[in-house]
Amino acid sequence: IVQGAFLTAGQRCTATSRLLVVARVAERFLDALVAAARELRPGDPMEPSTTFGPLATREALDRFVRMRMNAVTAGCEQLLAGSVMTGGAFVTPSIHLLPEGMREAPGYLDEELFGPDICVEIVDDLDEAIARTNALPFGLSNAIFTVDPAKFEKFYASTKSGCVNWNRSTNNASGKLPFGGVGKSGNQRPAGVDAVRYTTFPVAILRGEVGDAPVQPAFVPAFKA
Repeated sequence: IVQGAFLTAGQRCTATSRLLVVARVAERFLDALVAAARELRPGDPMEPSTTFGPLATREALDRFVRMRMNAVTAGCEQLLAGSVMTGGAFVTPSIHLLPEGMREAPGYLDEELFGPDICVEIVDDLDEAIARTNALPFGLSNAIFTVDPAKFEKFYASTKSGCVNWNRSTNNASGKLPFGGVGKSGNQRPAGVDAVRYTTFPVAILRGEVGDAPVQPAFVPAFKA
């Protein structure tokens, strides 16, 4: 999860931005997550101690900081308050907890921050996690962490997403597989075995001889770049 959220400073479309944790393990898990995130250091990518580099531009940093503040304004609890570092568009990780019963945080939950931040929501069980996932208008990349294959199969069958990860981070997609989403995350499938559909379009070819009587047209599938 740390990798999914903070790799490349969260500047990936598949970066983990929302985390649903089952209540039974929430306290122990969140303590470990915050401790791990607190150790991450942005900086010069050439330095061995650096975890990730800066945000792409100063404008991207200003937008991220502004939208992250919307979490506090909406009433989210700061489990880890990120800070802006000097010398460039560097920012440390932040983690916010959605209060019980809260479902909306305008300008925060409904936007892509594109930076190193996680919003955590505690759920009772897998069924509630599925319901919360299906309530979102997006469906690019999801991940579920469980040792139970049946729970993975239930999550896969009951949710809609272009990429479903089992016991691995939401990012690092495979170039051998289709890549894209559903809902507001849809962008065709410009990768893997479906790449031909993204770079071509179908053409209907109808052929007849001069003087022939009209016949029922037949569709001949063809693809053109």
